[in-house]
Amino acid sequence: MGFDYQKMTIVGRLPRDPETKSFQAAKVAKFGIACTGERKKNERDEWEDIPVYFDCEVWQREKGLKLADTVEKYCRKGTRVFLQGRLSTDEWTGPDGVRRSKLILVVERVQFLDARLEPAQVEGGTGRD
Repeated sequence: MGFDYQKMTIVGRLPRDPETKSFQAAKVAKFGIACTGERKKNERDEWEDIPVYFDCEVWQREKGLKLADTVEKYCRKGTRVFLQGRLSTDEWTGPDGVRRSKLILVVERVQFLDARLEPAQVEGGTGRD
């Protein structure tokens, strides 16, 4: 097998406040990010902006950088951030018995782009396997 590498970078704004959940040895902050995409509006080569939404999560363990704490403290609806991480698949069975899945960005690096926020940049490891 060859070497595969996956890294995703997104710049956008949070459409809602993060939600955090603590476990015995870990914590997770879940939130969304909205960024702008575009699509062809008509046949005269006019384009229009459309919002694109991604679900994100930040994991932290007992040791190491407290990235989920930082997201919980500094991120609110409307906060502009640069995110870098990897994609993971969340799978579940719906109430109708149908198997469902969605892609989630597991965030490994956060940089705050709003000038009023500190610290300006935070990096951390992931806890999701």
